[in-house]
Amino acid sequence: MKIDKALKIRDRAVSTVRRTYEYVVKNHVTQKQELEMFQDIRTFLGDSKAPRWVTSYVEGFRDCFRGTIMAEKLEFLYTCRDHLCSTEEGHELDIAKYGITHENLCKESTKSGFYWKGSHKEYFIGPHT
Repeated sequence: MKIDKALKIRDRAVSTVRRTYEYVVKNHVTQKQELEMFQDIRTFLGDSKAPRWVTSYVEGFRDCFRGTIMAEKLEFLYTCRDHLCSTEEGHELDIAKYGITHENLCKESTKSGFYWKGSHKEYFIGPHT
């Protein structure tokens, strides 16, 4: 593949990644939805027979967005006694506000995972044991 064509494919994919993550953040989608959206980009890269360096570049670009989302847009919360709560002192959902101790949280929480800050919509809820 000629370099000009590879660069056009890369630029199109990067632009799509950027638009996808703008949508992800704006609409507070779940991780599953996000991964499905990115699969479409990977399919495009495969169908276009992009060189490996293009795919790696696009995946690195995507990883930067995901890292930013994890660091700045999400928070780890628990559900305990029908309350969404945090172990972070002073947080609006601090467990102390609900009279829940760390011990109670360990024994009684029903689920935990990452939620979008502000809206508290689920992003990823892991298996709870």
